[in-house]
Amino acid sequence: MPVGESLDVLVRVAVEELELLGVGELVMLGRSPDGMN
Repeated sequence: MPVGESLDVLVRVAVEELELLGVGELVMLGRSPDGMN
């Protein structure tokens, strides 16, 4: 398995876990601090 595909899978799993925990929204807000002004 290419490294790119394995990394993509890990990212997808991590994102799914964050969404299940309800942290997905917090992560999106953290990536756009300008929108909090």
